[in-house]
Amino acid sequence: SAAGLDSAVSVEGDLSLGLPEQAPFDLVIVCGMVQTIPPAWTEQLADGGRLAVVVQVDRDLGKSRVFTKSGEIVSQRDVFDCRPPKFEGFDRVEEFQF
Repeated sequence: SAAGLDSAVSVEGDLSLGLPEQAPFDLVIVCGMVQTIPPAWTEQLADGGRLAVVVQVDRDLGKSRVFTKSGEIVSQRDVFDCRPPKFEGFDRVEEFQF
């Protein structure tokens, strides 16, 4: 409240589920890197809402991405390269390929 952010909250729980009881959100900022984005994170955005998160694209590289929701469409744009700490539990599922 000292910073004037009376609508920002900090919660603990399963990050992959988002926070459906307080959705929809205008802005979600994820302070860490993930390989995959859980569907709940974009589903819980308001129309015009944004999700800022670093997505791991290579072993040692992440891309800061902003996802924006418009109706049922979610678009994305890369902003910059970086390598913040990686969140566990958001890894891609390895699949067999020929």
